[in-house]
Amino acid sequence: MGDKMGLEEVVVKSGSKQSEGRIIPRNYEELTQDQKYFIDRLNRFEAPYLQEKLMSDGRFETQEGYHEAFDEFKKYVLLKKLNRKGSLAMTSPKVDEVWHQFILFTQQYNQFCEEMLGEYLHHIPKTSLLHLLKVVGKDL
Repeated sequence: MGDKMGLEEVVVKSGSKQSEGRIIPRNYEELTQDQKYFIDRLNRFEAPYLQEKLMSDGRFETQEGYHEAFDEFKKYVLLKKLNRKGSLAMTSPKVDEVWHQFILFTQQYNQFCEEMLGEYLHHIPKTSLLHLLKVVGKDL
């Protein structure tokens, strides 16, 4: 995705029961066909197995809560695609919960990453040692 869509341009319209929340950049009409195609694919992506697992484990009390977190996870994926080289912190515990559980569906998560990002999206938890390893030049 090119420079036409900056991080500040991404907004998410609110979702509903059936995950009608969609990632729609403010400058959508100015995007390239490839960018629109990526956003459309991301908006259409659903993971009913993930919803079933998170709901049955009691991690979300309502379907609306799950869909809101899942839509925010997809927004995070879009931001990662736009910001390939930089780091982007996960600040929402609910969205992080979706991501953690999604990773456990290893085949589906790997396929999602390859199809959406072209590479595996690693989850790097923040720990006290993470900063130390970066200082001494060690990679996890």
